[in-house]
Amino acid sequence: MTGDLSPNDVDTLFNYVIGSFAYLPFVDKSTHIGLAQGGTLYDVPEPNPGIGNITVSAPWFNISCGFLEDLTANFSVEDSTWSLSSGNKSLMTIASTVPGVISTFAAPILYSTIPIVDSNNDTGGLVDLPLPMNTTVSSIQVFRCFLSLAHQIAFVDAQSRSAVALYPEFSKTLSVWHPVDLWATVATIGNLLIDQWATCLSYTPPSDVPLDPDSSDPVFFTLADVYLMQKFNLHSANQSSIDGTGLLHAIWLYRNHPELEDLLEQVEHPTKDNLRDAGMVRTRLVGPRRRAE
Repeated sequence: MTGDLSPNDVDTLFNYVIGSFAYLPFVDKSTHIGLAQGGTLYDVPEPNPGIGNITVSAPWFNISCGFLEDLTANFSVEDSTWSLSSGNKSLMTIASTVPGVISTFAAPILYSTIPIVDSNNDTGGLVDLPLPMNTTVSSIQVFRCFLSLAHQIAFVDAQSRSAVALYPEFSKTLSVWHPVDLWATVATIGNLLIDQWATCLSYTPPSDVPLDPDSSDPVFFTLADVYLMQKFNLHSANQSSIDGTGLLHAIWLYRNHPELEDLLEQVEHPTKDNLRDAGMVRTRLVGPRRRAE
């Protein structure tokens, strides 16, 4: 629990989490050690010769979302953006977006340009646009998401270190859209990474994928947006090279970040642990890059 840490430790932890977002789309999707089905993370034991199961801690991260109601959209001719308001309060603006997109206004507020239906086949809170985006997007869904934490235990196979069972087993078999209050406060649990998850998410670096490729002044998805759309196999996310890890990704990262060359020169013995220690540095996967003239 971050409540047991000093302020300096909390700052270090937040900086680590925020810096890790840049590598989110490069996570090896074939590796599931430490991650159980349904949003559960479990402690991974060290490699050992044991036989049987080991009991470890396994927190369950639950995300629930509800739609925002009574929203009105207006179009600004001057800067070609759409603004959303509730009553006489202006809330947020959005640039032109293509179909098949789930993205963020400002975490924890998200929007979708495809209808998301619940278990009753209902869509929650569609907002009609006075002028379509990209000529085809005539309405969007706007919703607010909440993160909560529950505790489980996991039974982990000693040799494979993979979870074989969870207790209690949490699962969602149905979902129903409900309206939520934009200004509602959320109860805190004392864990800053949970209580302030939206703050961390708001620092996600931008990608090089535009919301609307046809826009003369494009706005770009964040890496978290790209990763989320890839998870749902949405078309817009397929416009990016960010789809895994491998030799070509390593070459790209090394070539576009020459500062790594100086760091890796300092490794005398190139073991996996030594290289990992030398390579754990703050860098950006997007932004200015070294190119041939």
